Amino acid sequence: MTRKNLVIVRAGKNTLHANWLAASEPRNWDLIVSLYDDEPYQALVDEEVIRIKGGKFDGLYKTIASFDDLLATYEYVWLPDDDILTSQGDINRLFDFMSEYDLAVAQPSLSWESYFSFLLTMNAPCFTLRYVTMIETMVPCLRNDVLKAALPSFEDNMTLWGMDVIWCRLQDDNFRKAAIIDAIKVFHTRPIGQVLASKATASGHDTVEAMHKLLERFGVKEPFANMLRSYDAIYANGDRPRSEFTQQLVWFFDMAKFLFCAKHNDIKINKILNRLRKLIAVNFNRKSNLTKLLDGEALKRV
Repeated sequence: MTRKNLVIVRAGKNTLHANWLAASEPRNWDLIVSLYDDEPYQALVDEEVIRIKGGKFDGLYKTIASFDDLLATYEYVWLPDDDILTSQGDINRLFDFMSEYDLAVAQPSLSWESYFSFLLTMNAPCFTLRYVTMIETMVPCLRNDVLKAALPSFEDNMTLWGMDVIWCRLQDDNFRKAAIIDAIKVFHTRPIGQVLASKATASGHDTVEAMHKLLERFGVKEPFANMLRSYDAIYANGDRPRSEFTQQLVWFFDMAKFLFCAKHNDIKINKILNRLRKLIAVNFNRKSNLTKLLDGEALKRV
């Protein structure tokens, strides 16, 4: 493994990561496939394979620990779920965006066909990227130093709920260091947490209790829901919004445009509308919370 970026995927028998590889074009990342089940596996070209039981993040911890000083040679590491459908070229571009915009943590946006947890993560094509206060554990891309700072929390935590907001706050100054990249979108193909949640329950892992302990460890006291924000952005044409309010309005119009044009039967329109109503209420009615969050000091390390 010789490239400057790394992808590690915790993979089961139905992994989609073969779709990420294209022999016809160069790639700027190495690949480690960390298998969590006992199913037979035929290794693909140019990938490192290891078998480690467990959940996603405790398994990632063991995977990284099994290599000699693995993170020392890589600038950025992407940790996607194995049910993500994307391309080698888009993964290349993800790492390019990390470097170009000096991001500490980021993720590609999710296509509108995707299963999703947070409306914030859905693709908004009018933007190149949106600066945010949370990056989902589904598809995080982390700079070397941020991953090293977060890694001890992986050890005994299968799901790592709550880390979404924590790894956006691990530097002295986190302003414009975390982003959802709308110029890239991936398709999350399966219901959220279906396999991992059942595995965690079967093993006796209390995901909610683990989340509260994690937030407490990092001194995060705000209600989790109040911390999920996009506070700045770069439009697809390279311009910046004149204000946070303008950026929010453009984002809502982008979502509304999809809602009125949607042809995907699997998109639950009422669910999206309810989330939009809640987001509007939080963003425009609770001004004190929003002002606090957008203050540069609120983005400093906890």
